[in-house]
Amino acid sequence: MCSSDLTHLVQLDLRATDWTGLAAQERLEECKLTANRNTVPFDERPPMVASGVRLGSPAATMRGFDESDFAEVASIIVDALQDDADLDALRGRAAVLCEKRPLYPGFRGYTAYQ
Repeated sequence: MCSSDLTHLVQLDLRATDWTGLAAQERLEECKLTANRNTVPFDERPPMVASGVRLGSPAATMRGFDESDFAEVASIIVDALQDDADLDALRGRAAVLCEKRPLYPGFRGYTAYQ
């Protein structure tokens, strides 16, 4: 893979599951992860519902997340999209990541994200 193949975005196609993009976005937000519903190629759902979720890495890389931190984010996403998800525990796991990698004080909007 060359560097031009790399991107800061990931799109999850949820059509093989019972999740809509909207429902997944809302569930991830409950777990303190930001995602956006997003249509996928040949999506049969309307854009406001969608069949996918778009995730980006800039907010996490700004905090200095490393490979193990991103693995934990992925694990939280997988666990969040289970029917029996323990939302309180998942919120706690997300909070631990943010406490481990706090925003730097010079960040514009620092106080809003604490």
